[in-house]
Amino acid sequence: MLMNAVAAQRVSVTTADGLSLATTQIGPETADLTVILLHGLMGDSGSWQRQTSHLTSSHSDIRVIAYDQRGHGRSGRGCTRSNTLGQLARDLDAVIDATTASGQIVLIGHSMGAMTILQYLQHQQARNVDRIAGVGLIAPAVADITRYGLGRTLASPVVANACALASRIPASAEAVRTTAVRATAPIWRRITKNAPILAALINAPQLQILAGFLESISRFDGTAAFRPLSGTPTLVMCGTADRVTPPRHSAAVVAAVPAAEFVVVPDAGHMLMLECPAVINERLDALVERARIDSAPRPPTPERRAVPAAAPLPLAA
Repeated sequence: MLMNAVAAQRVSVTTADGLSLATTQIGPETADLTVILLHGLMGDSGSWQRQTSHLTSSHSDIRVIAYDQRGHGRSGRGCTRSNTLGQLARDLDAVIDATTASGQIVLIGHSMGAMTILQYLQHQQARNVDRIAGVGLIAPAVADITRYGLGRTLASPVVANACALASRIPASAEAVRTTAVRATAPIWRRITKNAPILAALINAPQLQILAGFLESISRFDGTAAFRPLSGTPTLVMCGTADRVTPPRHSAAVVAAVPAAEFVVVPDAGHMLMLECPAVINERLDALVERARIDSAPRPPTPERRAVPAAAPLPLAA
């Protein structure tokens, strides 16, 4: 479904360190509920196109915001030291401050976007945590990234050395790589027959940025977020064929947050939003409704009137 009801607005948000983040905002600015979508590594806000279309068509009274994380898409590139999950959490606070002055918020993240949400929930200086009414974690990982799936390669000395080398690659070499990928687009399309994969390669952040985020991801521990999640409507989704963040990562979250809804999609891989959008959209609808119910103002409890104590019965003669 297309977003015909409300036109999308492109708004730039400036972070505390002066970086410009590209956001796409759809829906009424005064909405009581805002959904914010966070993409994964090597993605951009376009990863959520089918979800933004669906949510804005099915829930005309909510606001939907998707943005390009630093180093990705149309957003700015910060210094090498800023390519961390901690900085992404601070960026999320800046996006909320600039775009969502009031109302409740549902955060939905994929892969690195899910890690960003977990980092945000456990960030002691986060300003808007008390407004989070729902959380969706798609293909997440909360800890032990280097023990399972493709994350095991991050513990390899070869990969560590490659990341160190990537951080020193000049911009001219990076430009050559991007040009080569675009020039071979027809070949990639025939080989992969999967346009999203090609788009991810073309839109990939510079190798220096990629190396910085991979180092931060390899050391990530988001288990301190379990406590705030336990009191928040939470959705966890993964695919059985996901080799990047295998299902055991999602299962670890649900084991610690048993009230979370856990959806395992058979034969689906890492890019659930693109592979099975109908399943994702259905569960996001349910999460939005749970967040509405949980955050709705409750009627005041009636005051209990004092009931005078009954007079004691006379003692039997």
